[in-house]
Order: sequence, then C-alpha cells, then structure tokens
Amino acid sequence: MQTAVRAATHVIFDLNINYVNLLPKSFSLTGSCDFYLSQSVYATNPLAMVTQKNSLFLPRINKLSYTLVESGLYDKWVKYSEHNSSMCKNPPRIITVTTILSLTSLWGMFSMLGYGFTVAVVVLVMEMVCGGARWGQKGQVAT
Repeated sequence: MQTAVRAATHVIFDLNINYVNLLPKSFSLTGSCDFYLSQSVYATNPLAMVTQKNSLFLPRINKLSYTLVESGLYDKWVKYSEHNSSMCKNPPRIITVTTILSLTSLWGMFSMLGYGFTVAVVVLVMEMVCGGARWGQKGQVAT
C-alpha cells in the first residue's frame, strides 16, 4: 500500500477484511485519508468458527454466524475494535482537483477541436465536388 498504491500506479483488489485494520492505522499516522475501500463489495466478510466434522452444533453456529453478519453486529464490532475505523470507510463522492488552466494543459482539447474542423472542411469539400454533379438545372437531385 505504501509504495505502488501511494504512487497512484496500482490498486489492490483483495478482501476488505485485510485492510480494515490497515486503513485506520494509516489515518492515525498521517492524519488524512490517503486510501479508500470501494463501496461495492464482491465478497462478504468472512466469519468462521471451527467445530468437529458432523457436529450437532454446526447448524446453530451457522445460523448465529449469518445472523451476526446480516444484522450488522459484526461490522459494528469491527468498527469499535479499531480507533479511527470509520474515518476512511467510504470514498468521497466528489473529488475536486484544482489546477491552473493554461494552453499547455488544454492542448488536447484544442487539438481535438482542430481535427474536428479539418474533418468538417474535408467533408464539405467532398459534398460540393461529388454532390455538385448530381444536381440538375432546377436545383433538384437528378434520378
């Protein structure tokens, strides 16, 4: 996280349970949210308990585990287990980038505008050259 992700050249695609403790620690060290977890989740948080194979307690443990996760109690425990755990949980919806606009930063827009004008002039000339032969005396298309 501190090398490739901070340099903005990579992202990490992994279970968020691995980063639930790393993000608050990073916020505590730097005082700013440099890293965010995405809002969409591709896998639920794992919650596991170990029992013997074919144990009579397994159905009850599974039901309890599902209840803890689905009710949000597990997330609440994680939230209170780490100081600053909710500070960088959701990324900002609007990221404002302030830069000074100059000709060097806008050259791409001007080049696209120039290419568009060039294509428009070429198409206009082709219409006048090729389309002029098809026009009759009265200004109607000859069929």
